[in-house]
Parts: sequence; C-alpha cells; structure tokens
Amino acid sequence: MREIVPHKTVIEELREAGIEESRIAYLDLDARGNRKITTPDQLDTLIEQSIDLGLVVSRMLV
Repeated sequence: MREIVPHKTVIEELREAGIEESRIAYLDLDARGNRKITTPDQLDTLIEQSIDLGLVVSRMLV
C-alpha cells in the first residue's frame, strides 16, 4: 500500500524558500466573493484590489 504524503501548501513552500512573511499575500479563494476566480487575469485583478485596499504590503509578491 502506498503511503499518502500530504501536499505542501504554497505558503509553506514560500516560507521554506526564505520568503519573508511580510511579502506573502494571503488571498482566500474559497471566500464567497472569490469563488468565481478562474483565470490569471481575474487573480491579478484580485491582487491589485488587495494592494489598493492595503491588504498586501508590496507589489513584489514573489
């Protein structure tokens, strides 16, 4: 029987790569208003809106 290994989250991978916590954007794509995001352009728009609202500290996310 094959052992099931849990997948790392993107955040875990970023932390392990040495990315500072303050440079990681937390975007809940399961939130009601974000469930319809399916394209890179829509994701980019969400990131830009988060920056404009001050939810993301920098445009240099990674």
